[in-house]
Parts: sequence; C-alpha cells; structure tokens
Amino acid sequence: MPAFIPPFSVGAVISNQELSKTFGVGNMGGMRRSLSKQLLVIITDHTKGLYDDKWYGDVLHYTGMGKTGDQVLTGNQNRTLAESNQNGVTVHLFEVQKPSQYIYQGVVTLCGKPYQEKQKDENGTVRNVWMFPLRSSTQFASITEPELDAYIHTQQRTATNLSLSQLTAIANEHSTDKPTYRKTAGKIYIRDPYVAELAKRKSHGICQLCGKPAPFKDKDGKPYLESHHIIWLSDGGEDSIANTIALCPNCHRKMHVINGCIFEKEGHAMKTIHVVAAIIQDGEKIFATQRGYGAFLGGWEFPGGKIEPGETPQQALEREIQEELSATIHVGELLTTVEYDYPDFHLLMQCFLCTVAAGHLILKEHKDAKWLTADELYSVDWLPADIVVVDAYKKLKGC
Repeated sequence: MPAFIPPFSVGAVISNQELSKTFGVGNMGGMRRSLSKQLLVIITDHTKGLYDDKWYGDVLHYTGMGKTGDQVLTGNQNRTLAESNQNGVTVHLFEVQKPSQYIYQGVVTLCGKPYQEKQKDENGTVRNVWMFPLRSSTQFASITEPELDAYIHTQQRTATNLSLSQLTAIANEHSTDKPTYRKTAGKIYIRDPYVAELAKRKSHGICQLCGKPAPFKDKDGKPYLESHHIIWLSDGGEDSIANTIALCPNCHRKMHVINGCIFEKEGHAMKTIHVVAAIIQDGEKIFATQRGYGAFLGGWEFPGGKIEPGETPQQALEREIQEELSATIHVGELLTTVEYDYPDFHLLMQCFLCTVAAGHLILKEHKDAKWLTADELYSVDWLPADIVVVDAYKKLKGC
C-alpha cells in the first residue's frame, strides 16, 4: 500500500475536525491510529501540561501515551511508534501551540532508541514514561518566539505546582549536559523548568550571589528570584542542578554584564576570573590551606582553582583537589558564590560543601593546612574573598 499523502504541506494549520477526517483517525488523544491508511498521527500539545515533550533542534523527544502510572510498550500505540521503522506504519506529527490550532509538521521517523525518564502523571505522581526521539523526513515548520514563550510558560506552571520531593526527583532526572533548544528565526535554548524551579526552592528566597532576600514577591506571594546558568548554555554549560542558581534581578543582570569576562571598575576594565573552592568537612571541622605561591603567599584559603573549558564547576573542583591534595572528594551542595574585587581582577568564586571520598589530603602546592572547628575559623589570616565564605559557613551552622 502506498504511503498516504495529506492534501496540505508542512506548516499548514487545521482544526481537530479536519485532522480526524483527513487522516481517518479519532478526534481524541495524542496518538491516533488509522489501520486502513497504515498511519499513526501523534500530537505534541503545548497547551496542556501533562506530557513533557522536548525539542533538541530538529529532533523532538516525544512522550508516549498513558496518563497514570508507569507507561508501557505493550498493548497500545507506544508499541506502534516504537516499531514504526519496521512495521510499515507512517507517523505524522502535529504540534499545538494555541488551542484548536493543529500545525502539521510532516512525516517523522524514529532516529534513536526509545528510552525512559520520569514525569508527573495526571494525579501528580512521579512515574516512568517512554520517550521517542523523532526526526522530520523534510524540515519542521518553525514557530514564532511568542509561541515559544507560551510553551515555556506552560512548562514553568507545571513545575511550580509540584511538591519539593516531586520536583527534586524530576529535576535530578532532567539534569543534563545537553540542554534543549528550539529553532525560531535563530536558536533559542529552553531551560528545563524543573531544574530552574528547584534552584529557586533551594535558595529559600535568598539570592545566591549577594546573599540578600528577594527584593519583592510575585503575584502568588512567592519570593521573586530568577534562575541563572553559571556557565551559559550557549557556551556549552549544562542544564543541570549543579549549573543553576537563583539570583535576584539585579545580580542576574550583573552576571550577564560581566559574563564577557570584563568588569568595569572606576572607569577601567578588569578581567573576571571564575574559580571554584572546596569547603571540605570532617565532622565539625573544615579544611583550610595556606597559600604556598604567588601574590597571596602565606594567606589562608579554601583549596580549589580555575574552571577549564568544557568543565562543570564540580568537575573542576574534583580535578583541582586531586592535583593539589592527591585526594578524591565528593562535591555536595553549593554553599555560596562570592564576588570580590582584587586590585587587578574581579573574582567570581563558587564554593561547594565537600567531603573526602577516597585517599588522604597531602599538601603538594600549599605551605600548610589546618582542620578548624567553627570556633577556630578566625584564628588564621584568611584572604579577603575567603572571609566571605567563612561568614557564610558560620551562618549555615548557626554560629
């Protein structure tokens, strides 16, 4: 049987009634089969918040059918789609950006193996769903930026309605080194709404850069903070929990101004140096090191160093501690992000709570080191930026 060819081209906008009549399928559901025409119509509907379909440029990762409980690949159209490269069924994709307007995106084929991830079902329970990577046989119709904004807003609304435990489970599942993006007139990266919302929840209404409360509350009475990727997605940064922080609007704008590595101070340009530091804990003590080289020789600091191209902050910290102290560490939560103006450069330092995972701390570059209790923290001569970290740690411990 020759493949069915619809009487319109990619980009055409039709009604649900026209879709049903043209393709010989039912008028309900996101996956609609026609046995007589040997085709399957699938619909990615961004006006409804249940399914979390994702775009990676020209590849759509489509969520399978099943509104409650774990989705399965047997006895439904999930199996039809999973086997569509072999069973002779042609798959036609429609996209809904506005209610009752179905945009025809053409014939799609599986371009990768179906996989599972976690999403919320219609009862709010986190469950396993099947995802199908699909690529157009021609080219997807582009969407406008306002349509994309509406799609992002729908996702954000879904994330804000989750409990902290649900949000954490999904955000951990969605953390990725491959952020989603959609082609409009250009290329727009799409922040994962669950990762962004978790960053805001974990900040407890406090900006993670300046340490001040959110300047105002939104219409729902929640502290207003904005999510920010430490390493921009466009620069290869991960859309992950570790690379996402919550900032007040002022600090968020500031970060975008200085991200070009030049910071203006009193009329002249200063280079911004982005580093990471480890607050290594052992019970009630933390590890302090005395600098053994450079302009700040003899000053006390938390060990760490610069982030190399292609590294996440956590990866950089693991590497630096291995190089400097011959130990493997577990990098935990972000304690604070410090900005400090030294005479010749602007320092941006992310500081993480850590523990030793393997090996022993052996000084290879530092002059000395000490394990300090909270009462002993001010007994050494800290470098200026590290004093800010000490204050943040004492606040965390309530002392």
